[in-house]
Amino acid sequence: MRMSWNFNIFRKVYVLIFLFLIPVLVLYYYSNQISVEVVEKEINNRNLNKLSYVLSQLESDFEQLSLISLALVQDPDIHKYVNSDVFMKTFEDDYDLVELKVKIMEKISFLSLLNHWRNGIFIYSNNRSEVLSSNILLRGNFTPNEFSPNWEYNPQDDLFYKHTVAPGADPKDDQDNQLIVEVRAPVSYIRQMLEQLKVGGDGDPFLYRPSTPPIVNGTTNEPLVEQLNHRLDQEKLQEAGHITEKINGKKYLITYVHSSVMGWTLADYAKVDSILAPIEMGRNFFWISVGMLLILCFVVALLLFFHVQRPTGELIDSMHRLKKGDYQVRLRPDKNNVFYFIFKRFNEMAAEIQHLIEKAYVEKLRTNEAVMKQLQAQINPHFLYNSLFFIQTMAKGGREEEVEAICMHLSEYYRYATRVDRQTVTLREELSYIRNYLEIHVMRTQRIHYEINVPEDMLEMEIPRMLVQPLVENAIKHGVEPKPGECLIRIGGETANGRHHLYIEDSGVGMSSEKVDHLNGLIRQSANEEDEIGCGVWNIHQRMKFKFGEEAGLVFSSRDEGGLLVGLHWPDDQAEGGERNVQIAVG
Repeated sequence: MRMSWNFNIFRKVYVLIFLFLIPVLVLYYYSNQISVEVVEKEINNRNLNKLSYVLSQLESDFEQLSLISLALVQDPDIHKYVNSDVFMKTFEDDYDLVELKVKIMEKISFLSLLNHWRNGIFIYSNNRSEVLSSNILLRGNFTPNEFSPNWEYNPQDDLFYKHTVAPGADPKDDQDNQLIVEVRAPVSYIRQMLEQLKVGGDGDPFLYRPSTPPIVNGTTNEPLVEQLNHRLDQEKLQEAGHITEKINGKKYLITYVHSSVMGWTLADYAKVDSILAPIEMGRNFFWISVGMLLILCFVVALLLFFHVQRPTGELIDSMHRLKKGDYQVRLRPDKNNVFYFIFKRFNEMAAEIQHLIEKAYVEKLRTNEAVMKQLQAQINPHFLYNSLFFIQTMAKGGREEEVEAICMHLSEYYRYATRVDRQTVTLREELSYIRNYLEIHVMRTQRIHYEINVPEDMLEMEIPRMLVQPLVENAIKHGVEPKPGECLIRIGGETANGRHHLYIEDSGVGMSSEKVDHLNGLIRQSANEEDEIGCGVWNIHQRMKFKFGEEAGLVFSSRDEGGLLVGLHWPDDQAEGGERNVQIAVG
């Protein structure tokens, strides 16, 4: 009952708080994840736009260099110069050839200045061993096996280069008029652009190509870039995108854009943790707040437990104890507790109930005592009437000695019966009184015999006075006297299974089993059916219930060899039986 009550009030409140907290936490977690995803998406878009812009500039420069090389490989002056042997007849002297070379060199220098890179332009021809260059400080050395129509990276010289031939020409053809233009782009300019791209950011932009050392700026974190480069090797990269990687416990967002012109991928990274620091700070503040709220709820729960739940539980337990008959239960009121008034009034109520119960208990004992005295008073005159009738009969017959003996037994009997100061006697005293009674009948009838066989351990038990005599009297009057011849009355006893049993049996006329069952039913009725059973028998049954409790009483049964057996049964513990009787009667 108490656990059910606790669950119905306080535990339901705790469950409701918990159920309310779950959607709050779920919604916050969902909103936090959405915020993180939005921030990461914005970071990725920003870096992607920045990388795309820088890469477009690089590609524009490389495309411009490609166009320059294409223009040079188709320039007629260059073709005329490298094939001077064929066109020698057009030159009047060597001066014209030198003048053409100067013109070509000026054109190459001019074209190289169109691009803001410190680039290099080289013109090779199989017809001449001379190499034309935009920078006399740079040397060119080309073989047909090294021809590269696309931009390639030379890590030794730290530059990009590309070869161009006339449209439709084969660079591996050794024809005399073959012309190849080589354009070089130094990586230093790319590094400068990467450093400019790094300004204002927290990453390290670099150029990536599988199985090739990355091209980085001058202040890059090389160990970190190597790890990121290794991470990119494991991915199947698209034209543009981003990858999230966790290195040394820190989360990085890698953004990349692939260049089809260069064949490289421009990549940059951002420390997500530092960018998401305000969000994480807000998240940590939220969890700290939730933790503090949980601690506060726990403290409130403890206060509710000590100031509400426990006092309420004590009150309910005390009410259950009071219901079970513990009228001495009291609560300890605390003036600082809201239940002080209720506890105080409960104690007053329990004290009043205890007073009324004790008063009713005393009154019940007095009533029981008066009823027992009244029942005994009903029995004693009945026996006196029968005894006087016996004496009258013997006196008429002139049997003085027998009259004297009967009077002696009768005086002993009434000396015992009239001691109303003691309502209980030992079974030994009761059986001594029964012997006097039976001796009177033996002397009167000369055909009645009796036996008394009760265990020694039962003789000192206390029973109500005059409890057995009416049963013996009924055995003689209704069983033995109507039957002619010798008759026997036997009194026996035993203790078994926690109960005491005292038997009075006779060898008289007896009665049928139907009458015996009917008599057992009547004896247990609350009112005395004097027309069918004697008042003495009914009173004995009631006295036993008063004394030993509801489990005590009389039981009638027929004997197989004839006659009737009356059994008196009561619990082994007389004190417990009496206490149960009072509780049942009060209840």
